[in-house]
Amino acid sequence: MLKSTLISSAVGMLVFFSVHAHQAPNQVNNIERKSFVVIAAFNFKYNAKRYTEYIRDKDMNANYAYNKQRQLYYVYSLISKEDEKAKELVWKLREDSDFDDAWVFRGELKGDQETPELIRIDLPKTNSTIQTQVKSNENISESSKDGIKSDKKNISSGTRSGSDSTIKETINSDQSTTTSLKPVSIVTKRKTAIKEEEPIIKEQYKLYINTVNAQKFKEVRGSIEIRDHQRDKKLKTVTSHKLVGINDPKNGSHSIKIVSRIFGFRPIEHVINLDNPVNDSTSNYVETIGDSIVVHFDLERLQMGEIAVMWNVYFFKDAAIMRPESKSEVNSLLAMLKENDKLKIKIHGHTNGSSHGKLLHLNLNDKDFFSISGNHMEDTGSAKKLSEYRGYTIQHYLMDQGIDESRMQVVGWGGKKMMFDKHDTQARKNVRVEVEILEI
Repeated sequence: MLKSTLISSAVGMLVFFSVHAHQAPNQVNNIERKSFVVIAAFNFKYNAKRYTEYIRDKDMNANYAYNKQRQLYYVYSLISKEDEKAKELVWKLREDSDFDDAWVFRGELKGDQETPELIRIDLPKTNSTIQTQVKSNENISESSKDGIKSDKKNISSGTRSGSDSTIKETINSDQSTTTSLKPVSIVTKRKTAIKEEEPIIKEQYKLYINTVNAQKFKEVRGSIEIRDHQRDKKLKTVTSHKLVGINDPKNGSHSIKIVSRIFGFRPIEHVINLDNPVNDSTSNYVETIGDSIVVHFDLERLQMGEIAVMWNVYFFKDAAIMRPESKSEVNSLLAMLKENDKLKIKIHGHTNGSSHGKLLHLNLNDKDFFSISGNHMEDTGSAKKLSEYRGYTIQHYLMDQGIDESRMQVVGWGGKKMMFDKHDTQARKNVRVEVEILEI
């Protein structure tokens, strides 16, 4: 109840500002130094457009513009002359509402002086190293960090203690534009520009796979499998939000199947004909831009009772310690748990076979989750115990990142639920962790 009241307060505050923003539009054009309260960043203009429309549907005046230096589209809620007022609104949104990822950007955005037209989308002229999410730690200068910290301290200790009226007065004193929302971290300036080149595509067709969290309107980057639709044979694995090439599979139909199994989301498959990608059956998720085929995936979170395999989580042999390359997928699970604080899961550990022997497991006083060290604990036990230890390693990593233990159960199966015979060529897939959704 308290949370909904705070959210309503923040939304009301932004609507209040939106109404006053139109009283003096010329003042926006006269701003010399601009601080933006940004609420989302996107690789793809189409996604910024959808997010802006989503906010406008909530009767808020959302805008988006292009950050040429970062080659990202920003959705923003405020343009201010004064940094402190922008920071104050950011902390108000972060602390008292559901918009807890707003941040301050100082600089110029293409199209920030007017509401951008909601027109055709542009493919980013960049390669796979574009980052969907702006990382605060590598972008805030030391002086900026100090300023933000002291600003937060002032807000907490005095300025913010008198309810929303202080914030409303702050906003009313600036004549600008508005929104509100929820994605990325706090950023002020970047020391050097990102310099990237458009990838050279030698294959016959260009593909851009646009994967988006349908509930949060966030771009999600992950591995996508492209298969020969007729022979059901894997052609290649690519990364979403990257322009990639593909050749005709020469299967008679020119058709491919694009499969998204990004962890934490329900799997989706789209079939397209490379020579006729946009037709009556595909027009709701495929379009062409220039000589490129854009395929949209609106990803839905797993539902109660569903189980997802963490195929990209690996353990050292006979140990309950994860390999370093596992961190990305474990962090995907972490993001899913942080996104929904009602979510409860069960972590299932599995092994290849049911042998008994020495094993290493986590030392809770050391918490070295991703490398073998002399500080780990040595034990002797069954495959079932090893699989259980592995589940506990993931659980304790999530706890170390702030997830309450009560939201996670752990069970070890050992080799009781193997997918393949222990001597099969795919037996390595028996060694896995599965995540079951108990409550949402």
